[in-house]
Amino acid sequence: MRNSSRFLLFFAPLVYLLVAASISALLAFLLHSLIDIQNSFPKAVNRGGLFLILLGIYPTAQLFGLNRHDFGFFSLDKKFLYRVFQGWIIGAIILTVVVFFLLVLDVRIIDLKTSATASSIAFSLGKAFAIGVLVASLEEPLFRGLLLGGLLSQSTKGFALFTSAFYYATLHFLRSNLDFENNQITAFSGFQVIFDSLSQLFNFEIFDSFVALFLSGIFLGLVRMQSKYGLGYCIGIHAGWVFVIKSTKAMTNGNPHSSSAYLVGEYDGIIGCLAAGWLLLLIVGLLILFRLKAPSV
Repeated sequence: MRNSSRFLLFFAPLVYLLVAASISALLAFLLHSLIDIQNSFPKAVNRGGLFLILLGIYPTAQLFGLNRHDFGFFSLDKKFLYRVFQGWIIGAIILTVVVFFLLVLDVRIIDLKTSATASSIAFSLGKAFAIGVLVASLEEPLFRGLLLGGLLSQSTKGFALFTSAFYYATLHFLRSNLDFENNQITAFSGFQVIFDSLSQLFNFEIFDSFVALFLSGIFLGLVRMQSKYGLGYCIGIHAGWVFVIKSTKAMTNGNPHSSSAYLVGEYDGIIGCLAAGWLLLLIVGLLILFRLKAPSV
């Protein structure tokens, strides 16, 4: 693949993202003109942009001639759902290992108030499970479906894997905390939110969390490319990860005074250096396994 083609392919997802964000910025201003959303204006821009990105999956796939096989939806049968279930177990185990060491090292401390009753535990676990399934069901068709599948149809596996993982990690940090004074929201305010969100990527404090999420994208991409039911595994693994993160945050507190606090990042207090190192080991293991074993179905 020529360098010019590779350059265009790498930045095509960014253009897609910026177009969705720009439309969301204008729609948020229109919404603010109808009802006052001053306090939640940045959130409206960010959430609206994500919604438009997801809404554009199907027409974008049609535009580039991608079918459900390119997405990884080879079959939506019992086998696919069983792979989702298997993936959830695998994902939960993977991140539980990280949480175990965070608890042992006092980086996270169990919140006795939250974990005091069976009902509070059940509520936290049920909420974490529902959020995990929802997030994974939205993000995996986007990143391991449209993005990775589209890139695989146009480029090498290595380039597709790197690019999809890069944008997967990037999207997690596009947040803005801008505050707007009364009557100061204009048609350009949404674009201020976009620029502020993009500037968060240059915050060095998120670097360890970014690396962990990037390696998560590499891991999921490898799983997706290896198996006919790879997307099912990815949805399950991702849902399992989110379940462990959300339930851990609900029932434990971060301990910034721990001598091992550097093992977690600023993003969610769970993923960071430790998670990145663990994922790197798993990626090496996957590469060795896939090299020794023929692709499975």
